[in-house]
Amino acid sequence: MSVGLSLSKEVITDVEISRKQEESARAFSAAEAGVDEVFYQWQSSGTVPSEFEINNGSAQMETVELGAGETGFTFPTMIEDGDFAVVWLTSHDPNTGEIVENPGFFDFGDQLNICWGGQAAVELILFYQETTMGDYQTKRWAYDPLTRNGFAASGGGCRDLANSANLSYANFEGGQIPIFIVVKVFYEEVAVGTEIIAVDNSQFASQGLAVTSTGQVTSSSTEVVSRKISAFQTWDIPPVVFIEPLFSGGTTQ
Repeated sequence: MSVGLSLSKEVITDVEISRKQEESARAFSAAEAGVDEVFYQWQSSGTVPSEFEINNGSAQMETVELGAGETGFTFPTMIEDGDFAVVWLTSHDPNTGEIVENPGFFDFGDQLNICWGGQAAVELILFYQETTMGDYQTKRWAYDPLTRNGFAASGGGCRDLANSANLSYANFEGGQIPIFIVVKVFYEEVAVGTEIIAVDNSQFASQGLAVTSTGQVTSSSTEVVSRKISAFQTWDIPPVVFIEPLFSGGTTQ
């Protein structure tokens, strides 16, 4: 009888663990579905839902347009070694997602600081337009707090991050229109941010959509199982081939 009771208890425990694992997986799937629904609706119609029902589960989604109306921001996710973040310097049509091709919020005389943590190095790739309806070009800079590989030394930190690089629109030739900056990270995973030191109340446009989705399912014991995930999606960018080092437009571009 003792052996039987012991085995029965173990079986019940295993069943309970399996049930909780299954419900946790369902809650996580509901949270993922909520994120997918937000990004789909945002890209296709410009709307942002706050709730989503799926397979006896549900998701509640909280969203924020990163950078919109701000003078600085830090990306909501860490940037891995070899990966990149995109800082938009022009606005987008919220319905079509297309670029609004004018300087917008980033005015002549403004100073733009790119910030990052740790001892990572970064390459900055500025995509810009020569003039309205003109050719698109790139310019590149590389910074490293340890000056490895001949990279320029980074400056002091900004936005509570250890390092910074400064770009100024005042150095542009007349008529050039900045579109976005790619911040490529090397050597370690770090946080990346940016800030404007403005001369004319300049602010960032929307950088994309950050989503926190909480998936929930109700177990057989009426217990609510929740799982939460966060994700971020920026606006569409050109093919990655234009970001890789094999592309060059000349000695300075």
